Amino acid sequence: MAEWEYRPVEELVSSVSSGGTPRVGDSRYYTESGVPFLKIDDITKSRGRFVDKAEQSITRRALEETAAKVFPAGTVLVTMYGTMGVIKTLRSPMATNQAIAALVPPFQCDPNYLALALSFRRAGLERLAAQTTQPNISGTIIRRFQIPVPRLDEQQRISEILDTVDETIQAIERVVSKQAKVRAGLAATLFPGGSEGVLSDEGKANGRQPTSILTRTAGRSAVRDVGFASVPFSEVADFINGYGFGPADWGKSGLPIIRIQQLLNPDVAADLYGGSLDSRYRIDTGDIVMSWSGTIAVVEWDRGPAWLNQHLFRVDAKAGVEAAFLKHLLNSRLRHLEAASHGTTMKHIKRGDLLKHEVLLPPLEEQRRIAAILDTIGDSIRANEQHCGKLRELRSGLAADLLSGKTRTMAA
Repeated sequence: MAEWEYRPVEELVSSVSSGGTPRVGDSRYYTESGVPFLKIDDITKSRGRFVDKAEQSITRRALEETAAKVFPAGTVLVTMYGTMGVIKTLRSPMATNQAIAALVPPFQCDPNYLALALSFRRAGLERLAAQTTQPNISGTIIRRFQIPVPRLDEQQRISEILDTVDETIQAIERVVSKQAKVRAGLAATLFPGGSEGVLSDEGKANGRQPTSILTRTAGRSAVRDVGFASVPFSEVADFINGYGFGPADWGKSGLPIIRIQQLLNPDVAADLYGGSLDSRYRIDTGDIVMSWSGTIAVVEWDRGPAWLNQHLFRVDAKAGVEAAFLKHLLNSRLRHLEAASHGTTMKHIKRGDLLKHEVLLPPLEEQRRIAAILDTIGDSIRANEQHCGKLRELRSGLAADLLSGKTRTMAA
């Protein structure tokens, strides 16, 4: 079987170039409907291997009077500053700034293979950048960077295999996005009072224990307090709320999951909590927890109870409120709770804000039906997300094998 030849990027492309940034704020250079102008943020926000939209547009005059330039469709882009080594391909002609290198076609290799090979070797580009005075990838580094180049038919076969997996992942992601929109629309329709809800300044609670005050509104019960048990937050739980965790960390109710990561020594815990691990500070699997910043999660933990500190609240459903319904209800009301948050440097929600939050409460059977409908969609979303996760793992393994030459797709 023929060995792969390592060749520098500059031998595989017509040119390696970069653009420039017209003077910011100059009305002669920026317009709402001109030439799309890419920045690194546009690239890092785009999904998949291609980029086709930019937040800003520039004028033809900017192209004539500044270093900004338009690159053709099919150009392979490499981010050079800040978030380095991100690889995307242009779907249509676009301009870029100086922080993005453009590998301009025509190429002496399969263009998809070039992008895949560079993306797979991103760590190598970053290591070279770290050796410079300022850790940025320069045009010179990119030009001299070498990648293995198999025969053209093998390049194309590798691209075909990986693109097929990518397209499947993207198709499932589009389904999940649509399902999430359907679930949000249903929640707004199914919850009494719609998506706006009702906020009240009445019904302040005294002490740590929840109140149970009901009033009648429009022929239905309006819950001034749905049984929020305020408990201090403890070191035993890590609150997962989107910091680098994937879709598999989201429960079927559409809420993130708390996974307990560490345990306190019982003596230390007893000292922290005044010599007693009070049930008010306890959480178990399935409990609803809200952070003071307004995020909501569900506890997933199968090794006994855990305890919290002052930055989290455990949320308990009171008599007449279905717990499954409450999870969806709170998730649909986050915007209103955030509007009532306090603080300037760091916004936070107080226990009293939770106790004052009013909703129209339907009968118990209707609550169960609403929760069942939203859970069904949530189950489907989670199944699709888990499938995506497995496909990403498969894709990662395939890329490592195919782009390194460990697994060959063509006979010699």
